[in-house]
Amino acid sequence: MRDVLVSTGNPDADAYLRIVRTILPMQVALDHATAAVENGRPEQSIPYGEPYPTYEHAALVVLRAPDAMDAAWEKAHSRYTIAKIKAPKAAELADSEAVALFEEYHAK
Repeated sequence: MRDVLVSTGNPDADAYLRIVRTILPMQVALDHATAAVENGRPEQSIPYGEPYPTYEHAALVVLRAPDAMDAAWEKAHSRYTIAKIKAPKAAELADSEAVALFEEYHAK
């Protein structure tokens, strides 16, 4: 188990990391909803937790999640850019943590 970065000491780098941590659950939901839509059986697409109540619900997640994620990535990138200028080491730490979070998820 790896250590989790709690704070970089820079408010912009920390904001970037907080935003990225909200994007990851959206990615997970999108992946599960996509599986539900593709196989047409939402009740069998989620390995844990509650399944999507209907196929339509899963389809709605597939339809709306990408726009929400894009907006969040834009905000995250903006904060990262500011952090990179003000505190490059903090930005690098935050970005390394963000990459590790997504790599862990995709490794599962």
